[in-house]
Amino acid sequence: MKQFQRIFLSLLLVVSFTSVSEARTWQVAKDGSGDFSVIQDAVDAAESGDEIHIGPGRFDDYTTIHEGGSLYWDFYVGVTGKSLSFIGSGAGQTIIGPEDSSVNENDALGISCTEGPSTILVSGISFENINYTCIWLMYGHLEVDSCSFSGGYSGIKAMASEGAVVTNCLFENFEYVSISGISPTTGFLVDDCSFETVYAGAAFYGGNTSDCEVKSCTVLGEGIGRSGVLFYDGATGSISDCYISDFVVYGVAFGHSGEVACFDNVIEQDEGWGVALDGAEYLDFHDNIITSNAGCIFLNRARPMSFHNNHFFRGEGAWFVKTNDYYPYGPYVVDMSANWWGTTDLNELDEWIYDGNDNDLVWMTVNYLPLADGPVSTESTSFGGLKAMFR
Repeated sequence: MKQFQRIFLSLLLVVSFTSVSEARTWQVAKDGSGDFSVIQDAVDAAESGDEIHIGPGRFDDYTTIHEGGSLYWDFYVGVTGKSLSFIGSGAGQTIIGPEDSSVNENDALGISCTEGPSTILVSGISFENINYTCIWLMYGHLEVDSCSFSGGYSGIKAMASEGAVVTNCLFENFEYVSISGISPTTGFLVDDCSFETVYAGAAFYGGNTSDCEVKSCTVLGEGIGRSGVLFYDGATGSISDCYISDFVVYGVAFGHSGEVACFDNVIEQDEGWGVALDGAEYLDFHDNIITSNAGCIFLNRARPMSFHNNHFFRGEGAWFVKTNDYYPYGPYVVDMSANWWGTTDLNELDEWIYDGNDNDLVWMTVNYLPLADGPVSTESTSFGGLKAMFR
């Protein structure tokens, strides 16, 4: 019996040692003190489950891949069918990408995983001047934490069928959407991130894109960006506790989206509309503050929604709410009761709401009665204080 126990324990130790030794840490250092000086060399040597630790410095080596015809890609880091962790020395310390985006004649990708499914973890890395996409995941799960992204076309694109989490990251100066969740993405969380001078902060697309959440983020268009946060083509999820400001078209937009909740946000616009709704399976919009010099709400297509307990500031604009100039479906009544509009003068509200009461060709009317008794709960903090808090 004792001999059997000894054999069993020996086998158990072997199995335990084998499972522990499966994961390995690789060191990448510019000065040659690590296992490799080029990140791609570490990726090629690594097995699924390994960690790649990257030291300080700019890593601008890339490989050009010809995919046929006239299609070429420049890969700074290419992952094929592996689950890997990339851990840098800190944003601003470890940098992937060139000093000048014009270096790449082809579309360039920072970290790309085009075969999977894989789990890719990225932490403590800056991505700079990558002319197409900094992180591109086509299958599996993605986690990105404490990274910065600047310059180029877009920050993160993910078809994350097993979910994605992006936390505590900075995105700035992108020509297109900073974060894209594309079908079939399920469970995409964007939390505690900052977006500055971007075309758009985050956008989610497709009927199989579900449970996407943007929370506690600051999204600044700086008078250049187009839209803050978008849900399109059946995508579902929520926007909460965000400060969204100064986009030239829309603060938040919903275009034929699935069920979306939008609550506890501050949306401040100068040129652009606060909210645009072009159809949604269901929109739950409550406890938000919206101010805009263009207009608070633009309705192109009315669909089922709960639009209550919000506080609207019209600013210098002509409209609180404007419906599409031509809406041939209906008649449809949009329920916007129990909101605070800053006035109890119903004649003023009638002037500031453009709907079927103003144009017979618009078969959509807005019901704003009853009004909230006063400023709603989102007004418990001054607007300036809320802005400072979210910045």
